[in-house]
Amino acid sequence: MIPIIRSSSVSLLSPFASCSSTMRYMATVSQVLPRSQAPWKRAAAPPPRSDYSPGRRKQSAKNAHERRRRSRSPEEGRRRRDSYDPSMKYGIPQSLLNRLQIWPKSPETRTRLRTLGLSEEESSRLIPHFINNSTQELKALESSKADDEVSGLWTMDILDTQLGRAGDMRSRTVLLDRSILHRFLIWVSSQPDASSDSPQIIDNVNTFSPYANLGAIGRLLDLRNPAETYARARRMKRKIIMHVGPTNSGKTYNALVALAKAKTGLYAGPLRLLAHEVYDRLNKGLIAIPTEPGEAPTSPIRKCNLTTGEERRVVDVHAPLTSATVEMINLNMPYGVVVLDEIQMIADPMRGDAWTRAFLGVRAEELHLCGEETVVDLIRALVLETGDELIINRYQRLTPLMPANKSLQKLGNITRGDCVVAFSRAQLFQLKYTIEKETGLKCAMVYGSLPPEVRAEQALLFNDPDSGYDVMVASDAVGMGLNLKIKRIVFASLSKFNGFEELPLSVSQTKQIAGRAGRFGLHHGDGGGEVTTLHNSDLKQLKRDLAARLPSVPAAVIKPSQDMVERLSSLLPPDTSFGDLMKLLKTSMLVRAPYETGVEHKDVTRSLDLVEKFYGDLTASDCMTLIYCPLNMKDPVILIAATNMARAFAVKAEVSLEDLFKNTPLLQALHMVQKLQKMSQQGGGWSDVKRRKVADELAEKKHAALRSLESLHKAITSYLWMSYRVPPSFPEQERAMELKLEVESAIEFYLTLVVTSGGKLERKPFKKTARSLQYASGVDVGDGVDLLDMPHTHTPAVVEAQ
Repeated sequence: MIPIIRSSSVSLLSPFASCSSTMRYMATVSQVLPRSQAPWKRAAAPPPRSDYSPGRRKQSAKNAHERRRRSRSPEEGRRRRDSYDPSMKYGIPQSLLNRLQIWPKSPETRTRLRTLGLSEEESSRLIPHFINNSTQELKALESSKADDEVSGLWTMDILDTQLGRAGDMRSRTVLLDRSILHRFLIWVSSQPDASSDSPQIIDNVNTFSPYANLGAIGRLLDLRNPAETYARARRMKRKIIMHVGPTNSGKTYNALVALAKAKTGLYAGPLRLLAHEVYDRLNKGLIAIPTEPGEAPTSPIRKCNLTTGEERRVVDVHAPLTSATVEMINLNMPYGVVVLDEIQMIADPMRGDAWTRAFLGVRAEELHLCGEETVVDLIRALVLETGDELIINRYQRLTPLMPANKSLQKLGNITRGDCVVAFSRAQLFQLKYTIEKETGLKCAMVYGSLPPEVRAEQALLFNDPDSGYDVMVASDAVGMGLNLKIKRIVFASLSKFNGFEELPLSVSQTKQIAGRAGRFGLHHGDGGGEVTTLHNSDLKQLKRDLAARLPSVPAAVIKPSQDMVERLSSLLPPDTSFGDLMKLLKTSMLVRAPYETGVEHKDVTRSLDLVEKFYGDLTASDCMTLIYCPLNMKDPVILIAATNMARAFAVKAEVSLEDLFKNTPLLQALHMVQKLQKMSQQGGGWSDVKRRKVADELAEKKHAALRSLESLHKAITSYLWMSYRVPPSFPEQERAMELKLEVESAIEFYLTLVVTSGGKLERKPFKKTARSLQYASGVDVGDGVDLLDMPHTHTPAVVEAQ
């Protein structure tokens, strides 16, 4: 029996425990306990297994770490992340004081001050005085003796909410530096030097005064109250009606009914396809308006114009309704009813600013918001700032969506009305080939790189029971913008290649795509839709995603407007590069909750590098227009076309289609496919054998001709986009429209012709080489016409569906 050893009243861990008492305790325990059971000794490790190698030991430790990581809840992870917060150790004012001593020596600070027009000598003279003044203010804040004005100058409202949530020390440093820079700009503009050293001016047309302009720059970068920017909208008491529900719940239909009944109104959606659909339905009277019980609904024809970035259709200059993409909303126009679709995209890092601008600035008596439940809390917070009335209508799915009990397992089990979803062009063509071979059912195709007009045509073929196209093969482009008679969604994969690695679909993406099955009113009986996977290993994950609850949308995205960029350009030194201007905006804008700054699309970042070359010959407004022109800048041939456009715009102030296509092989793909189209119509058309031969040779070239046509369409679309914003500099709009229609016709012919050969297409790593711009593509049709020498316009062997 082991005797009970009573511990001393003084803990052994206490610094007051004497050494002699500790030694007596250890000696006593050693007499009554085996060595391995002594409390300060570890038990001897068991002998290693004979088959236990160092590699297995390392893998076991890695697996244990992964299990601990996965078992940790998001809340616990967030708590652990935020628990280490040196900036909060002393309080925000003291953290600012600590950073203030290092701030002048930071390379980023020196770069920003040079961009603002301050020389090293001026900075060295001003900063010590600024630090002395700031030290007094921050000590007053620390002792709660400062007033609200000083607190606002130091952006305490931002630091209070964001500093504790910053993920790492770098993020905290950025927040502190941003606050210090803002205070410096306001402080230096109020110094006597601002009036004694140089005249007070706000423009740099003739001379430049950095001190006078710094205060204006500080106020320009302060976006803490964006709602106040839209004064005319704030003078209204708007009624905001939210229509919230899952896909296929009728939320958008109810908003469109209100639009169809309005005297004046606007629909704004995220895609050209959605804007086109609403435009057609209003002009054709396809929106049924409920009437009194027992009476048939009415479907009035309403005149509606179309406004997108690349197209204008004017039914009547006095038409009371307009259908548009979100970026094209006219904030100067008053409306009776505005429908803002897919409102959850207000948090999208790349495009969310368009929804934020529309929500805050549109002058509507009734603003209808359609979207997911995840955005409700954010809209409530925004309405508190705008002072509007908020009504929330919630909807349930009109037809049930049922996950299947088993996977499809093989493509031979595909039936009419199925949509098979995959996420690469190669996989889509392979699926099309296999399904048509094993089932005899023809497949329509939809993926992101196809022009919207072609996607709409493919959707019509699938929806038409007499077209012969009974199955849809699609990418995630099927998740929005198309009404399809899909009975069952089949996921060929639940992961998507992002250019570097395979990543699982988000829960939101999975639900959006799955929700396309069983659309209400598109099937006889409306018995609901079904969703499953091709492979059994994916089915459990699919069911988990469908049952998961989506997290709330965190914040509304804000980005600098074109007017803001022009204003900042006029306040900076004339020799400031456009890249430095944009970097200053990105790093110095002040934004508080419930807003956050977004990120730019990679194409915008690449465009910025291009525009920088011609900034000396272009205005800031022209540069912003070029930057946001919709171009796929990762395509090397499109990059050449974009460079041609920017050069001609800067040098000649006029861009022709010939300038756009100079030194590119884009038109050759169109000519090749048009020749095939003419030859297929001669002599009663091609036989099945001839058609298969042509299709197989196209497939052997990995459908390079199709990729070239898609690139050509994007180049033409970008020209049209610019022609609506700078009409005098892009005069060939009519010819571009005609060429766009020719390309769409060629793509539609190609898709009806092509049948993929059965070889498996492997994804190859993307390598830029000199030969990547030009290699053979096309077909030999066997009539003495060799079309194999058409240059290819894409580098990757497999281009991901976008």
